[in-house]
Amino acid sequence: MPRGLATGSFTKYYKIMKEKSSVTHRKDLSLMMSIYNEEDCLKEVSEELLDYLIKSGINFELFLVNNGSWDRSQQIIEKLKKKYPKYVKIIRFEKNIKLGGAVNNVTKRYLKGKVIGFTCADGEVSAADTVKLAKNILDNKNISLIKTVRLNRTDGARFYISWVYNLLVKSLFGIKTEDVNGWPVLLRYEDFKKMYLRNYSWIFQLEYLYQIKKMNKKFYEIEVEHQRRRGGVTKVKLEDIIIFSMQIIRYRILTFLHGK
Repeated sequence: MPRGLATGSFTKYYKIMKEKSSVTHRKDLSLMMSIYNEEDCLKEVSEELLDYLIKSGINFELFLVNNGSWDRSQQIIEKLKKKYPKYVKIIRFEKNIKLGGAVNNVTKRYLKGKVIGFTCADGEVSAADTVKLAKNILDNKNISLIKTVRLNRTDGARFYISWVYNLLVKSLFGIKTEDVNGWPVLLRYEDFKKMYLRNYSWIFQLEYLYQIKKMNKKFYEIEVEHQRRRGGVTKVKLEDIIIFSMQIIRYRILTFLHGK
């Protein structure tokens, strides 16, 4: 079992997808959305994203990942599956394993498209901008990773926290990014498979950027207008911010000692 996988966390949906998954019928885009108690905005955000992707003509699949929700999120996910059976796939974790835990698990096990990536369920980046990112990386084979820089952020103190994170990343890793945690993040599957990932719970985006740099590949950032949450509240807590900072420092030490 790959490092970081939580035993006993998978439902019947994993078994169903494993039977149907096939690399020989690869999608152009495999996208996942981690969901943790997002009943207030999940239906609106997901339907808007699905409709934009369908209209774009991109050959895609969307993995709706219930990351330990205890509200009505699972019922909404099931209804979305019935409405969009061709595009939606379901994964469910019984317990919340943080955003990075869900991303690390699902990207390694199930995302097999030519381009893979993740987005969030709160609607803070529009569906139109998500499709814009997907088209850019699909049409430009010299881009290994593409992500957003969120402008005019509306999430208060998190803007200043992100400013500190960006400064740390620039000074410790020499990565020129204006928004290290900007999402969605999309990357080429062939490059993702070559990455040496330590599977941190919070700094997976930093890991992607660092590995792209080590491979001398190109990443590209697109500026987008930050949107207000469509509903619900942020799930990031003070303890998560502390863990995030500690993981950045630990990751720099490990990459310095081991060179990867």
